[in-house]
Amino acid sequence: MNGIDTAVSAPAYETDHVDALDGAVAEIVQRYGEAAHEPAGRRKLWNALEQGGFTLLSVPEETGGSGGSLADAAVVLRRCAYAGVRLPLVSTLLGAWSCAWAETEIPSGPLAFTWSTAGPGEPVRLPWAPFADRLVLLKPSELVVADRSAGAVREIADGPFTGEPLGESDTLAGLPGVRFRSLPTAEQALLRGALLRSAELHGAAASALDQAAQYAGEREQFGRALHRFQAVAHLLAQCAGEVVATGVAVDAAIAAADDDGAAPERAEAAALVAKIQASATAGRIAAATHQIHGAIGFTEEHPLHISTRALWQWRDDYGDEHHWAARLSGLAEKHGRKLWELLAD
Repeated sequence: MNGIDTAVSAPAYETDHVDALDGAVAEIVQRYGEAAHEPAGRRKLWNALEQGGFTLLSVPEETGGSGGSLADAAVVLRRCAYAGVRLPLVSTLLGAWSCAWAETEIPSGPLAFTWSTAGPGEPVRLPWAPFADRLVLLKPSELVVADRSAGAVREIADGPFTGEPLGESDTLAGLPGVRFRSLPTAEQALLRGALLRSAELHGAAASALDQAAQYAGEREQFGRALHRFQAVAHLLAQCAGEVVATGVAVDAAIAAADDDGAAPERAEAAALVAKIQASATAGRIAAATHQIHGAIGFTEEHPLHISTRALWQWRDDYGDEHHWAARLSGLAEKHGRKLWELLAD
């Protein structure tokens, strides 16, 4: 499966479904992904995924989504991250999730999503706003959904490592929103974003590992392949263990989130563990795979940097491992349980 075991922890009867979904997404990415680092190519890839219903998986059909589970959405996130393409999949899923929660119509196209307490005239920053068709702003008591033009978005920067566009709007916070008795909180949005980003981190880490393993098998030094040197073999084994551990943590968190009967603290703890593991692994995988590649891994011509730049940026998105480790400790205290008991539940 090109380095990602998308069926880890899946029941046997679900394996065919997962494989079929992963294969369909992989086929689209292979067809359009090579040109997706340019704006025009990125839009073609997005349109192909959207037409297949892959951009709104886990969002209920009755609200305009594609249905399915978070596990389905994670397959798409992992595959795209593994392939090195950059799309506002997490941002769109969060925006659509907020609209579904508020029982309002989900806009079509890519969404730029954020949460803020900014007042009228105050700037709001939104990842992917220059690329998005619609802007979704979650405020404490209302949800603002607007066209990009109405938000008067200006591009201010690209992500420091991945090149994902960042925009800012001075008018979005002052636009009329829709008030609801029940809206997700910024804290809930942050946690869901962390879980979705963990799936992407797993895909990027698996890609970096596969590239390192292939390079170590092909590159010779002193008359033998690099992977035959004990130090290199040890690094590869460490990386493989980290990637498997991350995959298991992400699968467990997604399964808990999809389980309506799971205790809230159990689902939250699983999501925290997933992001802690994924973010901590990201730095170690990036360092180890670059060490195996040597200087060539830092060159623009070699694709390793596509995966490792994503690892360096995404590990901090939606809270890094230190942020969530502190939250995990506090969660155990909040529920009057020992940390190990909470993790082992």
